[in-house]
Amino acid sequence: MLVMARGFMHLNAFDITRALIFIMRETLKDMVSFLLVLILSVAAFSILNMIALQINDKNGVFVKTRKFVEPNITESFFSTYLLLFGENVGRMNYLETTLQKLLYFIASLILPIMTLNLLISIISDTYDRVRDTISASDLKLKAELMLGIEQIALFFSTGSKV
Repeated sequence: MLVMARGFMHLNAFDITRALIFIMRETLKDMVSFLLVLILSVAAFSILNMIALQINDKNGVFVKTRKFVEPNITESFFSTYLLLFGENVGRMNYLETTLQKLLYFIASLILPIMTLNLLISIISDTYDRVRDTISASDLKLKAELMLGIEQIALFFSTGSKV
């Protein structure tokens, strides 16, 4: 991982890749809040899914469904996460009650649409912000690169005299 990060830092030496690396770095910084919203929404739907697995729609009491004895939080979280990508891992096997069907319908519509729209808006806002400040950022990165090169040259020139 450190080698990959160092490789990206070396790509800053080229004019073509410097702007792209800067856009990628700023986008990753802006996506922290998006990832928090994504994890919380997937967790909320997976918890609702676990509750819906145990509630009988007819009389409203907690009962165990016929197909699953004990729902697992990690399996529920993973299947809800896969729903973001259009995967229906075992979903159709336990859609017995109206509540379960309603939650599946809402989650399959809201999660992918919400996350893709948020992601697109974050990336486009970051691109617009970076494009406005790209010349100043480019000059700053060039100055940092020149400073690093001078420090290396100074190190080797003083090291050879000793």
